[in-house]
Amino acid sequence: MKKILFIAPIVILFILSCEEAEVTPIENNLEYFPNTTGTVWKYERYDSLQNTIDTFTVSIIGDTLISGDSCSIWVYDYKTDSEKFYVFQKDDSVKIFKPSINRIDQLYKIPFELKSGWVNPDYKVDTSFVSGFQDVMVNNKMYTNVVLIERKAFCCNDYLIEKIWIKPYVGLIKLERKHIIFGPYKNETWKRI
Repeated sequence: MKKILFIAPIVILFILSCEEAEVTPIENNLEYFPNTTGTVWKYERYDSLQNTIDTFTVSIIGDTLISGDSCSIWVYDYKTDSEKFYVFQKDDSVKIFKPSINRIDQLYKIPFELKSGWVNPDYKVDTSFVSGFQDVMVNNKMYTNVVLIERKAFCCNDYLIEKIWIKPYVGLIKLERKHIIFGPYKNETWKRI
């Protein structure tokens, strides 16, 4: 009993003297939704309407200031052209801007939680929700605990339906997109390679 009385104050003193470890919220972790300069992904894109397969790369090439906020510059290099996006991450929001439309093109709320959903504040008809977590086989590689996001946007002559598979800390694994905008129609599947 005397040993316990002697050891107990030492243990309590040790616990009280320990500093609380600094915890970085997942929302401010640029790696949860990869957004770091130098990151490169390669994808295979299948167009079921034209029955064609091509490959393209997505690269984060740097950053820029827009209205005082630091945004990463993402470049999609396709076979015949390229497309640029600006990605801004703050707190629980990842906002993807397409310069040609001057508004948020896509929005993610992180961390991804089952059945959580959100509405694009710049385009209220654009909604997304986390419908599940899955194991996904893509090009003979198994990805576990992949987030499935279902996105829909319906307005006037713009109809978009997407299924988006994102692996936290890895990035986009797979995308299925059906999109009609002012006539042209897309039916594409992207897979990471």
